[in-house]
Amino acid sequence: MKTFIILGLCMTLGSLGFSQSGLIEIDLAGMEVVSNKTIHMDYLKDITVDNTAKYIVDLESKVAKFNINTFEEFERPSEDNTYEVNFKSEKGSIIVSYDKDGNIVSTDEHFEDIKLPREVRETVFKSHPGWLLLETDYYVNYDYNEPSHKYYKVKIGNGEDRLNVKVDPSGVLHQH
Repeated sequence: MKTFIILGLCMTLGSLGFSQSGLIEIDLAGMEVVSNKTIHMDYLKDITVDNTAKYIVDLESKVAKFNINTFEEFERPSEDNTYEVNFKSEKGSIIVSYDKDGNIVSTDEHFEDIKLPREVRETVFKSHPGWLLLETDYYVNYDYNEPSHKYYKVKIGNGEDRLNVKVDPSGVLHQH
């Protein structure tokens, strides 16, 4: 019951001042449970990676359990439009687009200052020995019609030199 009260309060406060055309913000970081049932299983199956940091997995799981149809501010979009909600946590956010039936159409996920998985760290340090980690971000782009894109953007430095590298969750380097 406490969870539902907190959820309702966060939804109400997060939606003040926003209209249907705006982006609704919901802070799920402090919530223990959104629902006991995962209703967006296709989304969760597609974006899940075994070596992802726990707080990322936790927020993605809460998004997968969130039922937009029970959200009092949800006004069904027309056939061609979507409804966007920004789920925020301490380390990042997931912007979710829902269709008129409340299904997840796409997500744009970004997490900052994250701990890199072993495979990603090894790739960065093997390809750039002696360089130091400066910034670490994780991105996921999900679209229900296409495979999701997951990658780490890592800023490294060596003295005055700076470089951004892109590495997928399995440790494959994609650009210098």
